Amino acid sequence: NPKVMKKAKIRVSSFLAKACSVGLALLGFTSCGDENVPLMYGSPTGQYQVNGMVTDVDNRPLENVEVEVKGYNRRGNHLLESKKDTTDANGAYSVKSGNFSVQRITVVARPEKETSLATDSAQVFLKYNSVPGGNSFGEYKAESTVDIKLKEK
Repeated sequence: NPKVMKKAKIRVSSFLAKACSVGLALLGFTSCGDENVPLMYGSPTGQYQVNGMVTDVDNRPLENVEVEVKGYNRRGNHLLESKKDTTDANGAYSVKSGNFSVQRITVVARPEKETSLATDSAQVFLKYNSVPGGNSFGEYKAESTVDIKLKEK
């Protein structure tokens, strides 16, 4: 009977599609997408880099200031990672990460304890851009410059 054969063929193809989806998920392939990253299948990769300067209110660079970059999910309600650096003689710092899940960051600058300067912070939403010639599933990079001026306590 042709109708029975057609229904059986649809059931088999539906089962195969589900089995393939499960198999790919077990291998680490997932579907992802939001307004910054196009919908695709595979395992996209990405990284972000935050650079900046820490100065006082007179624009003098501050050395040995601990800079912590806290990486959060899109909503900012789940801390995914925390990375630290210390400013150099020019007040510069740089933090890199390969955590593609990070969408928001908070940069916290903590001066040395024996100083009269207060801790300060800034929040930034990362925008990932496609890397030309990246891997076949998508490679993305976000860069941000966050400068912080520390004030007296």
